[in-house]
Amino acid sequence: MASPRYEDVRAAVLAGDYDSRILDLADALTARLGAENGPRTSWRVTIGDQDMTEEDITVGECIQIEKLTGGTWHLLKPGDSAEITQAFAVVCALRSGCTHEEALKRVSAMTVTDLVGAITRDQAAPPTDPAGRRAEEN
Repeated sequence: MASPRYEDVRAAVLAGDYDSRILDLADALTARLGAENGPRTSWRVTIGDQDMTEEDITVGECIQIEKLTGGTWHLLKPGDSAEITQAFAVVCALRSGCTHEEALKRVSAMTVTDLVGAITRDQAAPPTDPAGRRAEEN
């Protein structure tokens, strides 16, 4: 079977033909770019004894980060800006059961050095395909 022409694929995506699977396409592109650009990393935010990682962040927490930043959660990474980093840290701090005001006060009082130090990056597990299989299993 011949591969589809680039122009046809691009036109179909722009026309919305793949909207129901657009996130799968984005994941495939990310995996492909990661394969060419080295190992993928994942982030971890640690505030006190609370950790929040790219792998365990909940949908509710993503929505909170979007509300705090006005951005789209999957495009945001802690460390991108002070506002984004603060939002991730506040949401992480909320895992301890404190109020939003308490979490914001705690994070806002942190030094930049401490806040940047609360973010770590680790080599991530290989991405999964739409069927849920890890890349090395395929």
